[in-house]
Amino acid sequence: MPKLNRRQFLTSVSAAASSAALLPGCTSPIDQPSVSFDHGVASGDPLSDSVILWTRVTPTTETPQDAINVVWQVSTQPNFNNIVFEDSVSTSAERDYTVKIDVKALKPNTTYYYRFNVGQTLSPVGQTKTLPEGDIDSAKFAVVSCSNFGFGYFNVYEEISKQDDLVAVVHLGDYIYEYNVEKYNDPDLVGQQRKLLPPGELLVLDDYRQRYSLYRRDPSLQKLHAKTPFICVWDDHELANDAWMGGAENHQPDEGDWEQRKAYAIQAYREWLPIRDPENNENTAITYRNFKIGNLADLIMLDTRVIGRDKPIDYLQEMIWRQIPFDVSSVSTGGPGVPVLSADQMAKVDPAHIQMITVPFDLTKNPPTPILDWETITALDPKNLPAGWAFLPDAKQVREKLLNNPQRNLLGKAQEAWLENTLDESKQRGATWQILGQQVLTGEVLIPDVRDILSGKASIPANIINAIILLGQMGIPFNTDAWDGYNVARQRYLQLLKNHAVNAVSLAGDTHNAWAFDLIPDGESDSVAVEFATSSVSSPGMENYISTTSPEQLSERLVKINKNLRYQNSHQRGWMLLELTPEAAINQWQFVSTVKTKEYQPIQGPTYQCQAGKHKLEQYS
Repeated sequence: MPKLNRRQFLTSVSAAASSAALLPGCTSPIDQPSVSFDHGVASGDPLSDSVILWTRVTPTTETPQDAINVVWQVSTQPNFNNIVFEDSVSTSAERDYTVKIDVKALKPNTTYYYRFNVGQTLSPVGQTKTLPEGDIDSAKFAVVSCSNFGFGYFNVYEEISKQDDLVAVVHLGDYIYEYNVEKYNDPDLVGQQRKLLPPGELLVLDDYRQRYSLYRRDPSLQKLHAKTPFICVWDDHELANDAWMGGAENHQPDEGDWEQRKAYAIQAYREWLPIRDPENNENTAITYRNFKIGNLADLIMLDTRVIGRDKPIDYLQEMIWRQIPFDVSSVSTGGPGVPVLSADQMAKVDPAHIQMITVPFDLTKNPPTPILDWETITALDPKNLPAGWAFLPDAKQVREKLLNNPQRNLLGKAQEAWLENTLDESKQRGATWQILGQQVLTGEVLIPDVRDILSGKASIPANIINAIILLGQMGIPFNTDAWDGYNVARQRYLQLLKNHAVNAVSLAGDTHNAWAFDLIPDGESDSVAVEFATSSVSSPGMENYISTTSPEQLSERLVKINKNLRYQNSHQRGWMLLELTPEAAINQWQFVSTVKTKEYQPIQGPTYQCQAGKHKLEQYS
């Protein structure tokens, strides 16, 4: 990085400031700056002695597409009367004209102001703060997830920008969405004020860059970035829906090589977000890292998405259906197969003549009754069953062979080992809290029967809702993209928290709804950690998928059917305000009345806390 002496820097900045002050409202082409700062400024990944500063220079058509020298400046005063750091850096089209500086040798727990300058053009001023050291009384964080530009305005970001005492905004992923303009957006908004660029699905590097550029022009997001440092991890939509190590649900063979697409997505993410890059040519896909919040806490950011995740279970392809044994000894001579319904009958049949047959069940009867007539079974079209008939999952086999498959990983071995060491180090240094910032829900979620309160506006077809409810009745979780689909890995994770953490709090996003769980390992009675999950910034939740006449009733039924679930909100967009003290972790859900217009009202949700040493949730009064 080229070094400026103080005289050179002040001359450059002073000239820019003077020129800006003298420019009239409408300037002639010769007076116009050669660049602009259309995407604002941002900071992120604060440590006690360093922080990442970010901006993007937008070249005009008159600017050559070669390197641009950008001056940056850090001050302890918003008017920049006390400049503590100043230097310059070069950017170019190779990194999409983004600028990212890791400013070091800063003082702990100190507010700094920063700005950038190119020629006679100054950026907006940003504010950031380093992390504290030693004993502190409290630390507050805003927790967000799932900001879909095409589904609504970023009123949540606007509301958080009014907070003055945050350590950081913890973003748990889905900062952008990769879909094309025709998929997973509000068509009314996209057709008017929230137009998507590029209009197609994100596949190559320039696609991802354009989508980040669109999001970063949003004034509410710019305002929040300029005021508070972000600590981010990605989820799937920064790459593609339901991403894992080797692919994604939203990546098809005709869309190119997955590894190349993933590399493009990771490059754009690191260009456009104020996240610290790995040193010494380490793997750029590694985003798990730790932040020490004085002696109060460690904020441990995990990647439950791409670094170690095996392919999610696809029930449509892998479901294990209930079968009935049939004696088929007479089938070869034209006779029917005969169901074998008892152990005594089974003992009388040659094992070579036993065949397991997947049979439908008549769900109009209580309990559901298997269809056992051989002629009826053999004449059935499995894709066109009579009304009221369905194949039923074999719940025991689904759990044993799919959900409890010991070969399925979510964090991966390397990250699990790193997490164990990080928890041990946190405990040894005397930190009170270990906060796990990750993407997907840890707590198990079964869906209750809500057919009596459906509103008729659900986007999911009735037959799919029926199937999801059926899974819930059989004790099978439906969302295998979350920890529910990786139960053996989940049990290892919970045991890590039990054995190596002091007070563990898991944070989650992804679902677009608010949740609170006590986290209890299988076969145990005591919780080892708690989980707070945030609603979304703008992406729709259950009010869109399973629309009900009473979302409160839906939440009540969810809490009732899921024994470790303590709170749920199924229909409001929002964020979480998490406050840590030596005595408790206190989480308040905050919501906004709408994301469909820029005018909204803040709504205060409930507050739950976990007292230090108790590992259990209680409603805070």
